[in-house]
Amino acid sequence: MDGARTGLRGRAHATGDAPHHTGGRGVASLTVRVIAAGRTGPNRDLRFGSEHHDLDETGRRDCRRLVEAPAVQSEGGPAFCGPEASVVQTAAVLGIEATVDPGLRSLDLGRWHGRAPEDIPVGELRDWFTDITSVPHGGESIADFVARIGDWFDATRGSEMVLVVSMPVAQAVVAYARHRGPDDYWSIEVEPASERTVSLPLDSGGDRCHSDTQK
Repeated sequence: MDGARTGLRGRAHATGDAPHHTGGRGVASLTVRVIAAGRTGPNRDLRFGSEHHDLDETGRRDCRRLVEAPAVQSEGGPAFCGPEASVVQTAAVLGIEATVDPGLRSLDLGRWHGRAPEDIPVGELRDWFTDITSVPHGGESIADFVARIGDWFDATRGSEMVLVVSMPVAQAVVAYARHRGPDDYWSIEVEPASERTVSLPLDSGGDRCHSDTQK
């Protein structure tokens, strides 16, 4: 579907190129439209790292439905996306010309990549879901992951942007928007081919304040 017609097409920029805007009281805000990638075959089968695979037919169909939703009928500024196959394909289906940014790569799940939860020892899963600093798979902890995504935002200035990312990255963005950290990461629900808006105001002292709205 033609992104220019639907208003989903963003302008491509390198990271950090978006201009920094301030309001009358010296307060800047960054409004981010976060679009989660559509479904893949492994995602349907609940396998870790599914975002690295191609969209399946249901994923493509859901993306086409998303592009017609009133919630996404606005420009939204420069666009960036993660490097995973399903993420890049989601941006293409939506008609978004996004800069692929490795800083928005999904969570590193180490040796769990491609495995189903039932293939993982129960003790490892328990540690993973109860301790955000744990790395039972040898990859990246939730705490470090959310911090990495937060660092990406802290290096970015502008008034608005569009992100097309994997579901784990979308969760991290919302967690950072709410708490400036990984609190409540596991309680944040993100569906394939869904969108939400996150607002990150910048107060006069230079620290970001945060809020998010699901659509």
